[in-house]
Amino acid sequence: MLLKKKSVAPGIYTYSVVNDEPTDNVRLLSSTIFLVLSVFAYFSNWIIPSVIGSCFSLIILVHYLLSAKEEKATIIRGQCVLLQSIDRLNRKKSSFVEFDKIQDVLINEHVDTRGAKYYLSILIKGESEVEIIFPNLLPRLDILKEVRMDLKEALDNFQSRQKKEAAAADQSSKAKKV
Repeated sequence: MLLKKKSVAPGIYTYSVVNDEPTDNVRLLSSTIFLVLSVFAYFSNWIIPSVIGSCFSLIILVHYLLSAKEEKATIIRGQCVLLQSIDRLNRKKSSFVEFDKIQDVLINEHVDTRGAKYYLSILIKGESEVEIIFPNLLPRLDILKEVRMDLKEALDNFQSRQKKEAAAADQSSKAKKV
């Protein structure tokens, strides 16, 4: 995984995680090999192996094409976080989380028989579900820590500004009563 941090404008940062894993090339190569073997089996009058090979080839190819090639988190300081996922067919899926709805930003750990995986999640106020940042690519822990640190800083700045504005509004309403 490769992390790219880009400053789009003052206070707007985009973190892109790009899938540059060699396993993607292996998937594409294995799909091609299955397809070539299926054609060979077909012309050798081995119909059943040809059909099975073609099915495996299509499954691998569809999985490759629908896998995420890039995921982005754009932090707009004082406003929101924009999450995007782009697959190999360049289809985009986006979600938008406003800062006033964010309760906390956490790094969670998922342990299974193959090892531990870490993911960065946003805890939403009043909801039982979390919004996961980079849900498909699941980058390394050091990448997640860097993104979390900047997102947490932006969230803390937003929350402290909200508290100051609320205190100022409270004082002005008390001054009007007197």
